Amino acid sequence: MQQPEIVLLGGPNSGKTHYAGQLYGRLKRRPGQLRLQENAGTPQDLSALEEVFASLEEGRAANHTSENTWAEICLSVVNEQGVTFALRWPDYGGEQIRNVYKNR
Repeated sequence: MQQPEIVLLGGPNSGKTHYAGQLYGRLKRRPGQLRLQENAGTPQDLSALEEVFASLEEGRAANHTSENTWAEICLSVVNEQGVTFALRWPDYGGEQIRNVYKNR
């Protein structure tokens, strides 16, 4: 059975990428009610979070994701009851959501 997926979306300036970076860091350091799935390993591609990690280390906010950016971040997570699921962030400039809404 395929694990359920939760997709996190948001408009411009909603903090999608920062949330992904902060959540990943916290799950790595101090898992609580949620933890990274042990046998899933490190997500395949964390490149979308590199600027967030560097910025957070310096105590500042990262730049906003470019309107032309499209990447995906996926974390396999398990809760206290042992239910596993995938958290997916399509990492994109939030303006793209606004444009889809206007054009459709």
